[in-house]
Amino acid sequence: MRQPDENMPTMSDAIVVKLRELILARKIEPGARLTEASVARLMSASRTPVSTALRTLTKLGLVKYEQNRGYWVREVDVEEVLAGYQIRATLEGLACRLAAEYGLSDEIEHTLEDCLKTGRELTRKDCLDPADHIPYQDMNARFHSAIMQASQNPKLPDFVASCHEMPFTSNRIV
Repeated sequence: MRQPDENMPTMSDAIVVKLRELILARKIEPGARLTEASVARLMSASRTPVSTALRTLTKLGLVKYEQNRGYWVREVDVEEVLAGYQIRATLEGLACRLAAEYGLSDEIEHTLEDCLKTGRELTRKDCLDPADHIPYQDMNARFHSAIMQASQNPKLPDFVASCHEMPFTSNRIV
């Protein structure tokens, strides 16, 4: 009998990703009620992984839960988003300082130079072409990842990753 792969995303993981996208894109509005049954229909899934996904989204701060009221999409205010950016900027500033203190490997230096070149090419135009959004996101993620790696602090990437889970503070959103 084949053992399940621990790295394979579960149905619950897939539901979390899809609901998160829908919430952040405001295709599911703040204040919208999320019942297990309605989400199960929307996701063509059973209620068990939906229940797990809703609990995960509650921990991530995108959904609220109250006994006898159920789940609903939470409103995120500007102050909360700015506070998240402040935390992320501080942690990434620490990563930059550590990278400067330790120096860059040839591989990381090459990655950063390549990211800068790609960024310049993508932003050289008068306006950003929507087709350039995904390449820009990829470049941005590689850039930040290289700095995290160069910091040589094994805990820092985990803390920064938790900032990416805060609503609207991820480098995937900007």
